[in-house]
Amino acid sequence: MNVKKTASNQPAAKKATGNKKTTKVKAPKVAESKTVLKKSDLFDLVKAGAPGINGQIASAIMDVVLLEIGEAIKAGKTIRALPAGNLVFQKRKMLDDGEVITCKLRHKSAPVTAESP
Repeated sequence: MNVKKTASNQPAAKKATGNKKTTKVKAPKVAESKTVLKKSDLFDLVKAGAPGINGQIASAIMDVVLLEIGEAIKAGKTIRALPAGNLVFQKRKMLDDGEVITCKLRHKSAPVTAESP
């Protein structure tokens, strides 16, 4: 198979020779786990951060926290949860099967300290 690589290491489409059809090569999909933090992943992080907590209790607490955050966002409230930052309600768009709520998260970075000579 004669497939050229482009600058971005993505396979390019095969060139047509004669009256053959051009075949396109699909780019590989990005793994979801690298860009999306699932509830189960979050649970694993919470459980690792609090090793003395029973898994069922940690799960119940996490469910209540996520529910309350969701209700606050639906009500248009600002959530001030440091060190995560401030989650500010921006706008709402109603759809046939639900709604889209846009929020802005402002997260302050750690203050930069100057090194002394």
